Amino acid sequence: MESQGKNKAIIMAGAAGSGKTTLVTGNEEKAIEGLIQAVPELKSFKYFNPDEYIEGKKELVDPQTGEKVEDIGLAKAASQIDNVNVPQALEQGENFIWDTTAANAAKIVGGQFRKKDVKGLTETPNYDFMMVMVYAHPIVSFISNFQRERKVPKAGVLYTWNSVYGNIDAYKSKLGNNFVMYQAPTNEFYEKEIQEFNKAVDENKVYEYLEGIVSQNPEKFISTFRKSQDNLSSEEKEKRAKQVAKTQEQYKASISQLEKEFKEIANKVEKYSSTKEEVVAKIKNFIK
Repeated sequence: MESQGKNKAIIMAGAAGSGKTTLVTGNEEKAIEGLIQAVPELKSFKYFNPDEYIEGKKELVDPQTGEKVEDIGLAKAASQIDNVNVPQALEQGENFIWDTTAANAAKIVGGQFRKKDVKGLTETPNYDFMMVMVYAHPIVSFISNFQRERKVPKAGVLYTWNSVYGNIDAYKSKLGNNFVMYQAPTNEFYEKEIQEFNKAVDENKVYEYLEGIVSQNPEKFISTFRKSQDNLSSEEKEKRAKQVAKTQEQYKASISQLEKEFKEIANKVEKYSSTKEEVVAKIKNFIK
């Protein structure tokens, strides 16, 4: 039962391309009602989403120069929300919805972060926290990410998938009944791909399977955060090549981790998942 008079914060967690934003705001073109339509009280909540900075819906101002930042990447947008918007909302006692991956459990519930014990967001006094974790099958998350305007690198998609859903137990343990899981309905549109991916997991051939998909249309799977190599010096090109090689290693490592943990995570998702109606009911109970 929630403490009366406390401020409320709802953390929307999930891998890149899982459908968090659509669950919150809805989609008029597809006639999908979002949480802010189903729960009108949420319209008074601040909404923090890095996409709004990246897509130019909100301006990002450099705190040192006071000038508008023109080239806003994911790192700058996420930093603005993590280090400025959320702390300000907590200080001012505002209710808010935070659209994030929640890939770093320590920053949310406390624990080891960069070899130091840190207090998590949920330790903030006078606040009640709820997490709605949106789950998408890894192949759905992968494909959906490259169908939208802002495309996270493929290594980033799988890394966040592992990190977010690998922390289900940590979030459930800390938040109890205020931890809610929701399976994205987009899974039903990718039955063939899901079956093929599951077979690839059983055969430890996820890398070959994903690269087969990418090879069919390489341009489609290029990240929008990939910078041009035009006008780079030879040293800069060499540095970029090393970074690309490192990213490829991380990509393969994420695939190996996914193959090991996929079935265990899938079982937890099945155990904790709620319908959209149940999610709405729990949010209404949480904010009353």
